[in-house]
Amino acid sequence: MTAFGELVDLSVEVLHRHPAAGGPDDLPNLPLWWTDPGTWPPVIRYLPDTEVHDLGDPEDAIDLRLFERQVMARLAGMLRDGTVDDVTFGPILDGLDTLNAMTKAGAPWASRAFLMQRHGVPLPPWVRAREAELMNAWASRRSPTSRLGDVPGVLGTS
Repeated sequence: MTAFGELVDLSVEVLHRHPAAGGPDDLPNLPLWWTDPGTWPPVIRYLPDTEVHDLGDPEDAIDLRLFERQVMARLAGMLRDGTVDDVTFGPILDGLDTLNAMTKAGAPWASRAFLMQRHGVPLPPWVRAREAELMNAWASRRSPTSRLGDVPGVLGTS
């Protein structure tokens, strides 16, 4: 979340490339920079877990440092050799108007999300269960439990 209450998740666009993704018919999510959380559509769910301050697996930390070096080297090259025309952005989902426009234009993710909502396709049981946990924690003014904390090695646990 930004200081202005906007939800920003630009990396969600490549989530479908993860080895544990559902399969070849997974569509890339749209990168998000949602400006008004009061107009959040029902086809998008964010299920917070916990803040991760340290990577539990030393190999993950090494991979992250390597990735950071590659990003910084690429940025340095762009700043040194690039032009304004080299900077491009795809569509970013920033509000209901953009989502509606993408649906009308036939964007695959937006169109499929619309059809799922229109036909009342239920959310997977694990999503509904996590939403219930989060709402119960919120109602009782306590922090929700972490699902990541139960996975060995993810949060520095064994």
